[in-house]
Amino acid sequence: MGIDDETREVSARSDASSSTASYHIPHKTHRSATVDSLTDTGTPTNNTSFTSTQHYEEDFVSSPKGKGAGQTTSISATRGSLTNLSLSDLANATSRVRPNGRDSLMVRPTETLQHMDPSFHDVRATMNAPRYDFDTEGLSPLIIAARAGDVVEVNALLVQPGTDVLRRDPTFGQSAMHFAVRGGHMSVLKALCSPHIVSSIINVPDNRRNTPLHLASAKSRRITKLLLENGADTTFFNIRNQTPLGVHIITTNKDDPMLCEMLLRHNADPNAAVDQSTLLHVALDKGLHEIALRLVRHGARLDTLDETNKMVFDKVDKPMLKKLLHKVTHSPVWIDDKSRPACMLCAKNFSMGNRRHHCRYCGRLCCADCATGKVAAYKFPKGFDNRLKQHGGAPNHKPQRVCN
Repeated sequence: MGIDDETREVSARSDASSSTASYHIPHKTHRSATVDSLTDTGTPTNNTSFTSTQHYEEDFVSSPKGKGAGQTTSISATRGSLTNLSLSDLANATSRVRPNGRDSLMVRPTETLQHMDPSFHDVRATMNAPRYDFDTEGLSPLIIAARAGDVVEVNALLVQPGTDVLRRDPTFGQSAMHFAVRGGHMSVLKALCSPHIVSSIINVPDNRRNTPLHLASAKSRRITKLLLENGADTTFFNIRNQTPLGVHIITTNKDDPMLCEMLLRHNADPNAAVDQSTLLHVALDKGLHEIALRLVRHGARLDTLDETNKMVFDKVDKPMLKKLLHKVTHSPVWIDDKSRPACMLCAKNFSMGNRRHHCRYCGRLCCADCATGKVAAYKFPKGFDNRLKQHGGAPNHKPQRVCN
């Protein structure tokens, strides 16, 4: 074999070996920056790692605290950075040992994670935040909690500095106490009746001048009792000139005098007007006889007129009138002589021979035949004016004319 042939053979073997070597290069296992940092066998080879000097500076400049706060970052790119985030990259990353003995990683910077992934939500911030805030209706946190009956939140807000207990809702002008009464939340009302705030909130009216007691008197005896014990005003008039007692009598269909009695014992006016009538007329017109008897017992007048110019004497039958007269405890107002041309008992016309007489017990105009009774003044109820003598206070034994 010549030199040229030998040279060509050596060259061919060399090319074959080179070609074979190029097809048998062993596969190099990919090692991410996270694996390198965990095993501490080398530096990260992934140039897109978040904490490489160049990328960290760029991310900080574009972060909310950096120079480019106005620039936005692509969500897909930032989530890619999260994938390559390593423990060694987070200098302040800490480990927490769980009860089962395994280590769990706590990511340090909430702000950094929120910058890297805008969809990140910090659960701890939600847990520490107040459960109630101003809603679209403009209600304060205290009103929202009172409306929901959340006494725990109400107590927390009452001790929190800056809580405005007098704030009212923009629609009806009602306070937190109004909403608690409407919802029947007794525990919330007890919290709002704390000694340091109750005097400033209990008589606050809404846009229609209804206080919490107006609402309670139409709803609940227990709530009414609580408000009365904490200083609620029973003489406050709403926009329709109705007191809480008037609201109760107008709205109730149950002839239960207990709530009426509570209001009357706290200085409610039994002669308060209702439109062109009185509370006593309204109670009798609705058939609330027990309530009517309580009103008379506390001083409701029988001589007042309703919208049809009728007195109580004119609109009740004799058995009911007798019950009402037995409950009279205050001196009556004498009926005007000119208002009645005839006796109010027998309907006989007054004349020169049939004189007018006033009953000292009920105030009615009677003829001589219908007013033959005589009763000593001291035997009248304690609320009467002439029971005692003006000088010395001795019992007055002078006989008084009364109707039969």
